Amino acid sequence: MDWRVEFGNLTRKEIPEVPLDAIREAITNSFGHRLFDSGQSNEIAIFKNRIEIYNPGAFPVDKTPESYVAGNQRPIRRNPLIARTLYYSKDMESFATGLKRIQDACDEAGCKVEFETLNDGFAVVFYRRKDINIESVLQNNAQDNTQDSTQVTFEEAILRFCTIPRSKKEIAEYMGYKDAKSFGIRYIRPMIDRGKLTMTIPEKPSSRNQKYKTTGK
Repeated sequence: MDWRVEFGNLTRKEIPEVPLDAIREAITNSFGHRLFDSGQSNEIAIFKNRIEIYNPGAFPVDKTPESYVAGNQRPIRRNPLIARTLYYSKDMESFATGLKRIQDACDEAGCKVEFETLNDGFAVVFYRRKDINIESVLQNNAQDNTQDSTQVTFEEAILRFCTIPRSKKEIAEYMGYKDAKSFGIRYIRPMIDRGKLTMTIPEKPSSRNQKYKTTGK
């Protein structure tokens, strides 16, 4: 992974492009929930634009990763003995909070993460910073075109893209997300609540013509 360095009070702090706590949690969960009689192995694949952690064990039937991120589900233990051992070694919790911790850590670090349910398993995909098209954002905002692109956060990229009104779908696609509805709940709504974004049709929040614009706050 790439790392950046920040200095403060003469101290040096190295920061990875993907939070290590999130990677550690994804690897531990992948092992703990693996389907051991499938003949397949856990996989960690590092690509130029992403890091994938694959678990050969399909996601629980009738459950979604989003429901676990929201914290609305109880744990389902595919391998109770392994899960209990990892719990006692303090490597895993037993409260179905793993995906939420991964999402929270990535949100705090400004790192995009997706959870993919596959026919033969489950994957956590971390997108590296270079996958967000920060350069084009900077080109659209000349006053900041000297800023180092690696220092632009996920939220800042959205704000710069929305200096002109944009639809939810436009923003989600620009930031590399396929599910505009989930993206809106996770990112756009909190930014509206904090006064960072404003709706062009506030009296009709669910309007199909709704767009969002940076407030400048």
